[in-house]
Amino acid sequence: MKLQINSEALESALATLKGPESKLGTVLIIDDEQANLDGLRRFLEREYKVFATTDPDVALNHIRNDSIDLVLSDQRMPKRLGTELLADIMKINPDNIRMILPGYTD
Repeated sequence: MKLQINSEALESALATLKGPESKLGTVLIIDDEQANLDGLRRFLEREYKVFATTDPDVALNHIRNDSIDLVLSDQRMPKRLGTELLADIMKINPDNIRMILPGYTD
């Protein structure tokens, strides 16, 4: 299974996290496919602090308790759609960047 993402959009979002001193940002990834989480985590953790979870409720706890700059969420998940999750995240913290990664593998 391969996760296909718009690399330009992702790179653009990640570039906004780096300040003038090239400080690293914090990324939260939510996906029900562990393989997708593992791949994105390995790619991003070279330069960013990464939180990753398959559970939307755990993601909301990270939003409440950690400073998250960028949220990357799958759209189709068993417990909640990504768009619903991002709407809930926006209510808690409207200041982070939120993106849906529709990684359809079928």
